[in-house]
Amino acid sequence: MPSDRIRELDGVRGLAIVFVLIWHYATSLFDLRGPIGHAVYRSICWTWSGVDLFFVLSGFLIVGILMRHSSCPHYFRTFYARRVLRIIPLYYLLILGFILFRSLGLQARFYWLMAHPFPMWSYFAFVQNFLMGHAWRWGPPWLGITWSLAVEEQFYLLMPLLIFAANKRYLPLIFGAGILAAPVIRAMLPHLCATVLLPARMDSILIGALIAYYFENERVRSFLLRGKNMLRLLFVVFFIPACYMFDRGPAWKLGGSMIHSLLGIAYGFLVLIALICVSDWEGKFLRQKALAFLGKIPYCVYLIHSLVLGLLYPLILKQDPKIENLNGFLVACVALVLTIFVAALSYRYFEKPILDYAKRFKY
Repeated sequence: MPSDRIRELDGVRGLAIVFVLIWHYATSLFDLRGPIGHAVYRSICWTWSGVDLFFVLSGFLIVGILMRHSSCPHYFRTFYARRVLRIIPLYYLLILGFILFRSLGLQARFYWLMAHPFPMWSYFAFVQNFLMGHAWRWGPPWLGITWSLAVEEQFYLLMPLLIFAANKRYLPLIFGAGILAAPVIRAMLPHLCATVLLPARMDSILIGALIAYYFENERVRSFLLRGKNMLRLLFVVFFIPACYMFDRGPAWKLGGSMIHSLLGIAYGFLVLIALICVSDWEGKFLRQKALAFLGKIPYCVYLIHSLVLGLLYPLILKQDPKIENLNGFLVACVALVLTIFVAALSYRYFEKPILDYAKRFKY
């Protein structure tokens, strides 16, 4: 598998952040009651699964990196240094901004955005997802979306150890066992724990990991090249039932818990389509400038999109984020544009210089 950046995967990453934005800027803001509203909701409620797509991508990319460098002398040092430099600076800036606003006494004005946080140490230590699951609540929207970062950081901590210590022949069995166990774990866990804990969400990550394991094999890649239409069919076969089932049952019931597995499998096939159908219409679609652009800045967009909403609505309309009229819709549009603008600036002037420095750490 090539180590260079894969443009089509930038497009997949762009799709994932589009799904997240649709969920938080449309599904969560519009009043979708009534027959028409319910139909609209059913057609877009699956966009919450943008996080599942991010998990599949992370599993694929991270395990691919780890497998290629598992015998290198600076395996652990370089991997962890690069991950820390990618994740920590912007994430800690988000937390420090929250602390600054609270110290200035602004939580009353931005109550929706800042109310009822968990202890700050939990965010710094990436264990807020445990507290969320225990308390059955997300915490303030400013920091609520960071549960998925906690899941990914815990994955980053454990996976290098597994790749280094395990016999490579047994990795597919280990990954497969985790994929099968995840929906059962979700069905056994109470309420929010089934959504925010790594064992309950590891199927999407390990599906990406399994793809990375087999995609290293030239014979497997040749087989997939001959089966493009089968990849497309399998994506549809898993994706459509998952979308239909998405609001049929909670994740902590076995039927509902299967939705994330179905979506993880579907998104696994989407990643394979991006890798294999490079010269087909899918590859051309994923290389579009808009998707490629969003695929380079998704981290900041993900971190700040709720923050921007929660700041603009009280400042402009003196209300919590909700689209009830034209003014509410226009504020949401302004928030979307501002989010992307800030993320683009962050990537160019803050994140990219740090990423360039991270490349000094060699495997």
